[in-house]
Amino acid sequence: KTLPSYSQASFVLVNSKYVDLARFNKMFDSTQTTSMSGRILASIDAARALLERHGEELIGPVIEATEKGRATLRAAGIDVIDGEYIDPLKLVILLSSCGADGNKIEADLLAANIDVEMANRDLIIPMITFADTPNRIDDLIRRIIESVNEHRGEPRPIEILPAFSIEPDVVVTPREAFFSGYEVVEAKDAVGRVSAEMICPYPPGVRYRRAYCFCGRSDSKDFEGFACLTRLRRLCIQDILLWSKTRPCSETLLVAPSRAPVSQ
Repeated sequence: KTLPSYSQASFVLVNSKYVDLARFNKMFDSTQTTSMSGRILASIDAARALLERHGEELIGPVIEATEKGRATLRAAGIDVIDGEYIDPLKLVILLSSCGADGNKIEADLLAANIDVEMANRDLIIPMITFADTPNRIDDLIRRIIESVNEHRGEPRPIEILPAFSIEPDVVVTPREAFFSGYEVVEAKDAVGRVSAEMICPYPPGVRYRRAYCFCGRSDSKDFEGFACLTRLRRLCIQDILLWSKTRPCSETLLVAPSRAPVSQ
């Protein structure tokens, strides 16, 4: 994402102190395509050569400007993630303590033709690469501070997204759900039913897995399905996109027929 190569290109860096290289190569070879794109491979070589020859002079000033930006944000009362093991070009800005909404900050930045890597209510992550300059990073930080000050509110706790916090019971396999057909029901009627579709809140882009979502085999388990739906609706309120392959899924959901067999 941050190097001058095709977006499908990537490096795999392996430390032989911790990984068996022979086993790694075997696993890698078993999954890679036999028809690799010469253009993508050439772009990888070009990016690697650029880093080897000019990497330090290109990245050094950007790292310094990003670190300065973190200090400026903290001085303005805006939390950032920092530490020894944090990517120096990964600027993760936390907004819950100042009550601002990351979706509104993103809208302000987009209005200034500044794209971000990710944004939700509680955080925003700008995209910084060595194609940026210290002046551009200073301008980014200034705009973020101005936008946060405009949208400040009451501090709030960070809410863990449902994609990471819900582990419903598995009542059928994904294969059974896929081949069972489906019914379209209102979201409020989906509690206790088996999901027959993927639902992907974005960000973070982690799917609710097929056949896992709204299931409950007993009254005690239905609470989990209700909690799942409640959190999905809350994501809509927070302007987080709920994506499915067929249609917007905030009001109706695809579920397996009630007569579908249930695995024990």
